[in-house]
Amino acid sequence: MYPKRDVSFRSELPVQEAQALAVLLQALEEAYISAMRARGLDMVWLNIQDNGNWSLLADKPRHFHVHLYGRCRTEHGQTPGQALVFPDPHSTVYDENKQLDEGDLAAIIDRLKTNIQKIASREKDQPYPLR
Repeated sequence: MYPKRDVSFRSELPVQEAQALAVLLQALEEAYISAMRARGLDMVWLNIQDNGNWSLLADKPRHFHVHLYGRCRTEHGQTPGQALVFPDPHSTVYDENKQLDEGDLAAIIDRLKTNIQKIASREKDQPYPLR
């Protein structure tokens, strides 16, 4: 996920945009977990990680963005409850991974739209119960 403007760090976003990004991540977290559970995955957590640091290796400008990593109770190539480990992209560990398909994306987007409507209807100082 990228913010509306290109920045190197989250701290470069105006407070209102940073808050909007945080709220959108709340809505997306619930949508992603719900959609993956409906797919039959034993989804228990969603790691949300700020990224943009790889450009440092190439001495290029950073582009802040957020990665989402779904975590299941039964994972292949990862230890549940432990920090993520990223094997070499050319290794065979990724051969068994199933990418999100159009149906998965549609389910996430549909749930996300519902969550955004729920959030929009709440007072700004109220929690956003999305489940």
